[in-house]
Formats: sequence, structure tokens, C-alpha cells
Amino acid sequence: MRGCSARVSNVSTACGNLDRIVLMNRGVTMTGDSGGGWSYNTTASGIHFGLCDNLSSFSVADLLDEALGLFVRTL
Repeated sequence: MRGCSARVSNVSTACGNLDRIVLMNRGVTMTGDSGGGWSYNTTASGIHFGLCDNLSSFSVADLLDEALGLFVRTL
């Protein structure tokens, strides 16, 4: 079982040169978390970005291209 005491603080913010990042209300990031998944119950939410202003943040899966400034090919 896993859990997280962080809650969403901002659903669409910029962090450096990245855009549309979800920002949490706490920094719960640990070394090696970047690129890992974020989920709520059994639903995948996005990919962990890291810390932004000392708060944990992630890119929403549906918005990866905008968040990372890349083209993400989907099938």
C-alpha cells in the first residue's frame, strides 16, 4: 500500500521553461522519483517532474507535449 499526504495546489502552472505543470502543496520528492508515475487510486494521472519552488510537481499524461515542449506520439 502507498500513500501521499500532498494535495494539489495548482493544476496548471509554469515551472522554468515548462508549462502546464501540476504543483502539489508539499515537497515529497525523493532522489530517483523523476519520470515515475503519479496516480489517484487506480487511475494514472501523469509523470513526475521533480521540485518546482520546493514543491513536488508532475506533468498530466494528456498534456505531456505541452508540459515538456515536445511532440509525444500516441497510437
